[in-house]
Amino acid sequence: MECMQVEKRIYKRIRSELSSFGEEDQELDMESLYQKVKEELEGEELGEDEIQEIMQRISFYLSALSQQKMYFDPEVGSEERDVGAKEVEYFPPPWFLPIPLLGEGAWLFQLKDDSGVKREVPKIEVDFLLNYAESSGFATPSLIRVVSDNPEYTDVSFQQWLLSIRIGFIYQVAYPKEAKIGFNGIEDWNFLTPCPHCESFSETVENCSKCGKQIYPHSISSNESSIGGILQNIQEIDTEIFGNRKGEEEKD
Repeated sequence: MECMQVEKRIYKRIRSELSSFGEEDQELDMESLYQKVKEELEGEELGEDEIQEIMQRISFYLSALSQQKMYFDPEVGSEERDVGAKEVEYFPPPWFLPIPLLGEGAWLFQLKDDSGVKREVPKIEVDFLLNYAESSGFATPSLIRVVSDNPEYTDVSFQQWLLSIRIGFIYQVAYPKEAKIGFNGIEDWNFLTPCPHCESFSETVENCSKCGKQIYPHSISSNESSIGGILQNIQEIDTEIFGNRKGEEEKD
């Protein structure tokens, strides 16, 4: 419980620090914010492993916020602009929103297998709900579990996949590409999706990158409709979203 309370205070601290971002000429320095949080955590009466786990989640959180910060750049269409004498339509920036999930919930499941019907209350092992939305609509959110390294597939992985598909989300595990986290955006992280067919982790969301079988239906896992798909091609998606808008303005 103490660990959870500490983590809640850390997110509150981050929110307080970010509140100054709206001020004129105020830069959002994620690296500096990360160091402040780390120093604050080291002063808490927590074990070293607990501190590392919290910092891993904070690193992911700040990386996702860095991605959102990029979308606020006025050059990519977050403000009204004039081209000649014609006013250009306002394009609000996309929203790339990481929501921390703290605590455990009770999830009632009824499953049927060869032995009959079973009722379970599995623990959902996720750290964030990751959302993406723009003016034309929103993507299927992802439930994200943050880990320190390339994960191994277990029975828990299957449970999380089953839970996610029943409640209409994508489930993914995220881990840093390098030991030292950068804060350039979400591209600093690898995302894997558990495949219930070959019992391994896939680099793709809709169809497994290893066995080729379907993990999630196309309707919720395509690049256009899910966070999982967007995360696979985040740079290409950015180009598509903002490049098309710029092209339309040039024509006008």
